[in-house]
Amino acid sequence: MFDPVRLKKSLGAFPSRRNGDPLGWAVGASELKPAAVLILLIDRPSGPTILLTERTKDLRGHPGQISLPGGRLEQGDPDDEAGALREAREEIALEPDLVEVIGRLPAYDTTSGYRIFPVVGWTHAHPEFSPNPCEVADLFELPLAWLLDRRNHRCERLSGQNGARISMLLDFENRRIWGATAAILIDFVSRIVDPPS
Repeated sequence: MFDPVRLKKSLGAFPSRRNGDPLGWAVGASELKPAAVLILLIDRPSGPTILLTERTKDLRGHPGQISLPGGRLEQGDPDDEAGALREAREEIALEPDLVEVIGRLPAYDTTSGYRIFPVVGWTHAHPEFSPNPCEVADLFELPLAWLLDRRNHRCERLSGQNGARISMLLDFENRRIWGATAAILIDFVSRIVDPPS
């Protein structure tokens, strides 16, 4: 059974990053653009779910892909938590006061030049989401139980503008979740199944 209190303890090692803090010592880190995404766990009678969005096909970056609510941090965001909640409000009309932030994951660097700071939130409310049609074509909920089943995780060699690379994949119903979103989700569930000591 999912326990948000236990998860909060296992995610406590990754503090909030203030906007403007150095991105770290990794090669090329100074060129990375900081972004934040929200892993929103929704308390449903059938079990927790995670909210995902499908980006509109006319967006310049990652059109039509499945993603977590979020985006690039702006100058007015005091930290990654505020940035993730602001983006979720803009994209799906989620009110920040409905979300209890229970932790964070390590940053994830993308081949498209972003350093993503995943923020984990929990809501007991049943929000009525309103997708922003300029950014979100659709949204859906991924059952946490499905994601916890490692038989649903796989990897595949994909070709892109930056060459061929191995990508994590999650095929849920008729939707393909891949790239950074799949990697972040799989990292998240690994911390539920095998929490760091």
